Amino acid sequence: IPALCRGGGGGGEGNCFWNVVVSFLIMEFCVGLFMPVAGTLRSKYVPDALQGAILNIFRLPLNVVVVAGTFATDHLEPYIVFGLISTLL
Repeated sequence: IPALCRGGGGGGEGNCFWNVVVSFLIMEFCVGLFMPVAGTLRSKYVPDALQGAILNIFRLPLNVVVVAGTFATDHLEPYIVFGLISTLL
């Protein structure tokens, strides 16, 4: 919706503002809801004794991708790096 408003197809200036505000609030609600739900599911399905080890195992590949992307920006164009990182994630 914000991209549509930015492109001029939002149906007027005043209407476009409220479309963007409502879209932002919906996105913030969904992002804010994610953390409590993820914590609840993690406590239900991942044993407490192994929780730290399991989360670190999944965190390691993400950190490798971030470091590789950071170093790749020195040698490649930014749009190529963004494409590669998006593909890896």
